[in-house]
Amino acid sequence: MSTNDNKDFENSTIFDKPEITEKKKKPKKMISLIAGILVVALLGGGVFAVNVLFPKKDPSDITTSQNVIKVTDTFSSPITEITVKNASDTFSVIPYEGKDAEGNKTTYYKLKGYDNIPQNVEMVSQLGEFIQAITATRQLTDDTTNLKFYGLDKPTTVLTAKLKNGETVVVEFGAVAPDKSGNYCKTTFKKGIFLVSTDTIVRFTNPKTKYINTELIPAMVAESEKDEYFSTEAKLIKYESITLSGSLREKPIVLGYDSNAKSSLVYLITSPIQTYANPDMIASILDPLATGITAADSYVFNPTAKDLKQYKLDKPETIIQYVVKNKIITIKLSATSEEGSYAALVNDYPVIYKMSDTIVPYYSMQIKDIRYSSQYMEPITSVSNMTITAMGKAKTYNLTHVKNASSQDDVLVVSDGKEFNSDNFSYFYGYLTLLSSNDYTEQGKPGTKPYLSILVNYNTDKKSDLLEFTKFSDLYYFFSINGKGDVLMDYKKVEELAGYANDLANGKSVPYPWN
Repeated sequence: MSTNDNKDFENSTIFDKPEITEKKKKPKKMISLIAGILVVALLGGGVFAVNVLFPKKDPSDITTSQNVIKVTDTFSSPITEITVKNASDTFSVIPYEGKDAEGNKTTYYKLKGYDNIPQNVEMVSQLGEFIQAITATRQLTDDTTNLKFYGLDKPTTVLTAKLKNGETVVVEFGAVAPDKSGNYCKTTFKKGIFLVSTDTIVRFTNPKTKYINTELIPAMVAESEKDEYFSTEAKLIKYESITLSGSLREKPIVLGYDSNAKSSLVYLITSPIQTYANPDMIASILDPLATGITAADSYVFNPTAKDLKQYKLDKPETIIQYVVKNKIITIKLSATSEEGSYAALVNDYPVIYKMSDTIVPYYSMQIKDIRYSSQYMEPITSVSNMTITAMGKAKTYNLTHVKNASSQDDVLVVSDGKEFNSDNFSYFYGYLTLLSSNDYTEQGKPGTKPYLSILVNYNTDKKSDLLEFTKFSDLYYFFSINGKGDVLMDYKKVEELAGYANDLANGKSVPYPWN
């Protein structure tokens, strides 16, 4: 209703607080007057007396002093369908029989025609309760002829309830009252025009997309204290695989888990390169599964090709597929015009959801964000033997892991039947654990023979790793593990490492690496 329309209410008293006065004893003169009028009535002036005592009120002057007026109440027959028509949508809900938490039969409601949509049953079912419990703060009139005056000639929200006995109950909400205290309302359930509070009306102004179940993936929890997918702190730490793809990446990034690793280096990037993944980044990728995935809202039901294109989900910017405990969870994402929000498709649900950025921390992640750039080696206690080929010479070191006099881990190093200084070997291995990248390349491993190669065999099911350093340019060597990689390392660092390998083979001291 426009501002000009509200001028009609400027002199109205229908919003004045009704005066409630206590009854007082009528004075004797008044009693005598009434008695006289009754005598006149008995003598034939009855019509006059009735009009004096009980004058007719104009319908527009009717108000009530009740705080709560029941505009609707429990219907005389069960509801078979409720249709909601509001400013944003038109939809219907229908009842069905179910069981509550105690196993008792209960009537619930669901969106009609959307059985394939995960619905918020509790929220939908409330419509069946709300429509039978509409209350008003005031009855304005019992005359329903002047609908335009109340904006009820073109209602903003219409509720239509069909009953099992064939009856229909209609509730209509019209213009907003000038003092913003609510909207005008009329219903076929009870005659009159009423003022209904905004708190009541907003129950019926949602689009159908508000009635979906936004709790899409429940939080994963440990099934027992020995559940290997969870840490002792009950954090999700294990998965079968995670794949990140979409238009933001040239190639899919595949993340693996090495169950045989005996260190924090259980997280791997297995494609398009093979290297270790940063545990902190993996934790952030797993976190949505640990806490549960809940959408902020929904945009579209049963999206068409046009809808998918509108939300850029015909070519998703990010696709993540989790495989955890042999369960597959797939989420497709594209950014929206609203900052911090993403349009999302989850598994096979025919809904475009709205996701917040806190739910999708992996959205823009690339290999450079996920790779573990400072360490490539397993603990030395996992090594059974190691063959180093440097400067054209190969030498194999066999390791026997023992406890020293202080019951600390120690290692016996033997090559060609000769024992080598275990500290020197440990220091050389320490340099391997400190390897880090200086740059990256998409060109792949050079075809030339490696300058330095180190074959590490493990006493675990992991078996072996082959580390190779191949000349890439005057400044860099290309570093690869088992033939895969994209890491470039400074030539000085690599040639220094080859020098330490030569010193180790010749029984010379290797500098302490952890300065």
